[in-house]
Amino acid sequence: MVRLGRAVDIWSHSEYPSQVLSNLCSNPFTFDGVPCGSMEGFLQSLKQQDRDKQRQICAMKGRNAKRATSTRWQTDQIVWWKDIAIDRQSEDFQQLVRHAYQAMFEQSERFRAALMATRGMRLYHSRGKSNPFKTILTEQEFCQILTGLRDNYDRRDKGLGHRRLIFVEVEYAPRQQLLITKDSLIRADKMPGIIDELPDGLLCRSPAKFIHAGMTLHPLLHRSMSGLRSIRCSAGR
Repeated sequence: MVRLGRAVDIWSHSEYPSQVLSNLCSNPFTFDGVPCGSMEGFLQSLKQQDRDKQRQICAMKGRNAKRATSTRWQTDQIVWWKDIAIDRQSEDFQQLVRHAYQAMFEQSERFRAALMATRGMRLYHSRGKSNPFKTILTEQEFCQILTGLRDNYDRRDKGLGHRRLIFVEVEYAPRQQLLITKDSLIRADKMPGIIDELPDGLLCRSPAKFIHAGMTLHPLLHRSMSGLRSIRCSAGR
């Protein structure tokens, strides 16, 4: 199925997009205020009760983090996050890990692009382990999380086609009006309260924050902000 383009076997030594989807790939992100150098760093850090040690492993690149692995958690099936004990076999653990992957998906453009490049393909990880009592994340859990992220993103993308467009008016001298496109709205959804779902004519309360977000949303906002007077959002018909 891999050769026919119907499946992707995720492996750090494979070709794109497979190797980018590996937990060992350096896709940095921040989760719950903690910088993570890779998903492997985050997952291996869960085995550490000591908060400083946990933060240190979180920041590691994938292969370094993998070398810092521990099996002590297997005795009582307890892992840790910020001094809180979590049962490895619980739904709390599953939610924690899913939220971490969601954070990486939102923050790492490279990871997001690689995952979306697998549309229509089955994801599997032939080198993964299957026993949840012996591994921090099984192949099934791993692939289900990635598949869920990909499919949810696609569903939201399709849903945006039925929503009103949002116009952003940046008042300079002279005045300009910019149209935030469908692709930009996808990113805007990641920034609640900045663009998405703003009522007609609402003046942004934090122009500086909006500008910072806008610089990643529309190339025209890279222009000088020296003449800026106000930013106003309104929904298109």
